[in-house]
Amino acid sequence: EKLYNSVMSMKDKDIFANVMIKERKDVSQMSIIKQYIYEHENYTSIMKDIDFDWQCEFIAKNQIIFEKLDMSSGRDSLYSYIVDNNYYSMSVDNLKIVLNVEEDCEQFERRNYTYIMQSNKKEIEERIVNNLDLYIENVYLKLSQSYESEEVIANFLSNETIKEENKIGIITKTDFKFAKLKDINEKFYKQLLFEAKIEPTWENFLVAYNVIGFDESIKKFIDNINGEIY
Repeated sequence: EKLYNSVMSMKDKDIFANVMIKERKDVSQMSIIKQYIYEHENYTSIMKDIDFDWQCEFIAKNQIIFEKLDMSSGRDSLYSYIVDNNYYSMSVDNLKIVLNVEEDCEQFERRNYTYIMQSNKKEIEERIVNNLDLYIENVYLKLSQSYESEEVIANFLSNETIKEENKIGIITKTDFKFAKLKDINEKFYKQLLFEAKIEPTWENFLVAYNVIGFDESIKKFIDNINGEIY
C-alpha cells in the first residue's frame, strides 16, 4: 500500500490495482486501494486478463461493494455475480440498471417502493426489506417527490429499523394524506399537521388536539386548509 499514492496517474493506478488482484493480495485492510477499486466507474478494465473465478473470489474475500455498476461489458458473468450477491451499493442509478428501468419511468420515480415490490425481483425485494433504513436514505429520499399509498407510509413510520430523521424525511417528501390520525404514532402528529398530511376532519383535529393541545402545528394545519374542516 505504501507504493500506492495519490499523485500516480489513473493508468498507473489501474495497473497497480490489476496487479493486486492478479496476485491475489488481501486488500481488506488496505483502505486506499480498496476504495479505488470499489469507486472505479469502469472496474471491469482493472480486472481484465484475470480468471473469472478469481475475480469472484477476490470480490467476496475483500467484500468489495461497487459504488456504481459498470455496464461497459454489458450484463456479463461478472455483472451477474456482483448483482446476484449484492456486491453493489444501493442507489437510484444502480437500481435502475438492476431493474432494467426504461428512461423517464414515472412509476419508478414517483412510486419507487411499490414499483420495486411489484417487480418480481425477489433478491432486491428481500435486500430492501432487510435494509429498509439504508434504502430510505440512499434511494427513497434521493427522489424528487413520491406518491406512495397511505398504507406504505404508515408501515414506514411504524418500522423500528428506520431512523426518526428519515421518517420525517418520508413525511416531507411524499404526497399523501392519512385518513385516520389515531392509527399513527403520536410523535409524528406535529410534523403531519405542519405538512398538512392528514385529512381535515373534525375527528383528526380532535385526536391531535387531545394529544398536543392548540399549538403552532394545529394553527399551521388550519391555515393550510383554510379552516375547511369537515
